[in-house]
Amino acid sequence: MNKNKLIYLLIIIVSTNMYSQNFKILSLNDLNVIELKKKNDISKSYIVEYNKAFVIIFKDGTSILRPPVLGGNKGLYFDDYNDMIKIIDTKVYPISNNITFWERNKEQVQIIDSFISTNIEKLSTLLKFEVIFDDDSAYLKSLSDTINTNYKKIKRKDKDLDYYIAIYIGETIRRKNNAVWKLLPKNGFEISYIPEIVKDSTFCSHWGFVFGQLEMISYIPIELETIVQDSGKFFEFTRNRYIAD
Repeated sequence: MNKNKLIYLLIIIVSTNMYSQNFKILSLNDLNVIELKKKNDISKSYIVEYNKAFVIIFKDGTSILRPPVLGGNKGLYFDDYNDMIKIIDTKVYPISNNITFWERNKEQVQIIDSFISTNIEKLSTLLKFEVIFDDDSAYLKSLSDTINTNYKKIKRKDKDLDYYIAIYIGETIRRKNNAVWKLLPKNGFEISYIPEIVKDSTFCSHWGFVFGQLEMISYIPIELETIVQDSGKFFEFTRNRYIAD
């Protein structure tokens, strides 16, 4: 089992024992039914500041904790709202709606230089090819051919392969544009971070484009030099988009 997944499961087990099972993990639809039935007994509602989760406390001491918008499809119902407060205060939740790559690596990604180099090393090992940052067309062609030839076999071995490739492409874009990485918070019960490439007041979020190209790799072999060019577009952003340095 992946080490990060094992750690996460242990946290869930410990946190579950800590809070005496005085909660139920329910779908958002089930929580909606409860809220509708008890709508006249709501004593307080608010949004948790650090992760934008929704809290509803009822007069009988029960409560609901919903994930933020787009933060998942399950939430928590508590027999005693004090147990909910403990979970909010410790920031350790006995639920995960979707353990993504970013959630599993939320600590590592905050040390971005180390995160980049670690994942490039993983890509080199999986491909059995020295992956370096070189904008020479011949090198990028050779690396592209290696990925195209081995993609299916490696993906069966490591489901995170797409992320390693996208991280390589992102770092290539960053270097080419003399830009920097910034971390975009992604709201969920537990906050995770998605790195984006930033230059002055513009950003480049290449992830979706790259993943789309990799989905079609069986039919359309990738060309890294072309993907770097096509996915490396920058757009204006508003302030306070990213966490502080």
